[in-house]
Amino acid sequence: PGEVVVVDGGSDISTQTVYWELYKAGLIDKLQVIQSNHEENNKETCYIQEYTVGAIASKPYLLWFKIDTLPYREGHDNWLEEAINYLDRDDVFAVGGAFNRAWEHCEAWPGWYFCGACTINFCLMKRSTFIATMQEFAGSYIDCGFKGEHPFGRFLLEKAFIEYMAAHKVYTLCKIEDPTWTIFHTNAQNKDLQTIRQRYLEREDVERYI
Repeated sequence: PGEVVVVDGGSDISTQTVYWELYKAGLIDKLQVIQSNHEENNKETCYIQEYTVGAIASKPYLLWFKIDTLPYREGHDNWLEEAINYLDRDDVFAVGGAFNRAWEHCEAWPGWYFCGACTINFCLMKRSTFIATMQEFAGSYIDCGFKGEHPFGRFLLEKAFIEYMAAHKVYTLCKIEDPTWTIFHTNAQNKDLQTIRQRYLEREDVERYI
């Protein structure tokens, strides 16, 4: 990656120590941490950290992923170059996957489909698209420091994405999964996530969910 950006949501000191060691080793380029008792350490306002990580990134493309989302590929060595090229299409908002529910979708071309939703569990988009989307649908809320109320709940980013895609007639482009290409959102943590990751990478009992 050209730049690794981590925004912490109020983790304990042992986790923040790991971040700092990775930062000193040059494996994290930008790091923001907050105290565990900070008002923004709140699951209901996690969109503040999600927005911040995209806003402070400085490269032209954002590859979002959350730690409980496990991508896997065997081959597909040019996937990133291919995905970046697709972002120049007028009908593509992002290239992604990792859905855990069925959204409205349609075939794009063989091996790919269009979806009317986008999740930051795992997706690639232009940073300019992200900023334009958030300004269009939450600009005043962001500008006032995330104070007051807004209509989207804790899924501010994903819901703003959906509204933007519908308004501009663009879609998330997704690769149809097969044993050589899967993106698995686990909703697991800690040792459960470690166990799932090991089995997943060893391809044990990996089945299509949707």
